[in-house]
Amino acid sequence: AALAQGRQPLLLERTAGLGGRARSLFARDVDSMIDNGQHVLAASYHETRRLLRRLGQENAIHFQQPLSIHFRFNQRRNFPFRAWRLPAPLHFLLPLLFGAPLSRSDRRYLFRWGRRFRQTVPEQLKPLTVRQWLDEAGQSPLLEQLLWEPLTLATLNTPLRQASAFLLYQVLQKAFLSSAATSGLGLATRLLGEIFARPAEQFIRQQG
Repeated sequence: AALAQGRQPLLLERTAGLGGRARSLFARDVDSMIDNGQHVLAASYHETRRLLRRLGQENAIHFQQPLSIHFRFNQRRNFPFRAWRLPAPLHFLLPLLFGAPLSRSDRRYLFRWGRRFRQTVPEQLKPLTVRQWLDEAGQSPLLEQLLWEPLTLATLNTPLRQASAFLLYQVLQKAFLSSAATSGLGLATRLLGEIFARPAEQFIRQQG
């Protein structure tokens, strides 16, 4: 955006490589390049997808349609989740209600939570962590293990006790509960450094 306005940005990096949390680095113990933590994108990340198109890298991310996640807890317990092609939030909640290994109380809770979610005032979540939000909502340990813990780590790259409840609300609202078409996850097919950092550096240099 700064380059498009004729400005010369000053790029500061804390580490020796470009990319921030989405950078790739050499790991000596495996003698190979790896990503600094595996990231997933959401199909609703419109600005990120616009950046990928500008860098010529949109095909480097595989976007699901609709959302599909296979949860595996141990050798005997797993749960293949797939969003249904229904209006939001039913496309997300009904597969959980009828397919997940939940107790009756958890199913009732999810149904009530889906109704209350749309009445949530986002500003009230800003001081809270996800951990505090879940505790206030009375989440069960099973729902936390099945849904919130992996979802928070995958989308915010932060554990429950530190992640922002406000940011998770935004992710849920825009990425998972807006429509089935935009609920899918985007998975990188190459190293993140090859998708973001290196093309961005080339683009900046080409623009002078």
